[in-house]
Amino acid sequence: MNEDELRKAYQSRGVRASDAVEPTPEELQRLVAGQGDEAERLAIMERALSSRRSAGDLELLRAISHAERLAESRSWWRSPVVVGLAASLLLVVGVLSLRDRARDEQRAAPAEGTPVLLEPAVDARVADSIRFVWQPVPGARGYRVELLTDAGNIVTSIETTDTIARYVPTRPAGGETTYRWVVAALLPEGAEVVSPPRRLTIKTP
Repeated sequence: MNEDELRKAYQSRGVRASDAVEPTPEELQRLVAGQGDEAERLAIMERALSSRRSAGDLELLRAISHAERLAESRSWWRSPVVVGLAASLLLVVGVLSLRDRARDEQRAAPAEGTPVLLEPAVDARVADSIRFVWQPVPGARGYRVELLTDAGNIVTSIETTDTIARYVPTRPAGGETTYRWVVAALLPEGAEVVSPPRRLTIKTP
């Protein structure tokens, strides 16, 4: 099973809350390299896509892996400079990821659990005004709703102290695009707890 098939298998399982930690740089590298059995890779994929930082690391590693494969197919790219650059990028990804995790571990997280998403439903198809609804998190001083592309790019970000937010798509008529959305509970001292992502399709009549 290649990575695209693995991603589809992950998406077909639906979104569920998970307390699993983010995958390590080594786990992300094994996932991109196709190492391990399908169950292990699917578990890593699930943990990676539940975090914006890990999802970004995964996309960067995939880009580097693609560049390496392209270099192998073109003899003029097989130079020590290119190989050294790819190795350096992998090292930077690992260092940045470990640094961010170390900083996060120092933050206090007084509230328990993550925001539970209520509306729209999983894989909902919506149009016009969209209403995002989630359950409150004890101790949260506010919330941030983010609508993301499959690549992890932020389409819109809404901060509120309520547990309801509205968004009106501004796209040409006749379009239909699938996104992911998450809710981050903003906790005291700068900490935050982010919900697992949920997919929805926005269609414009």
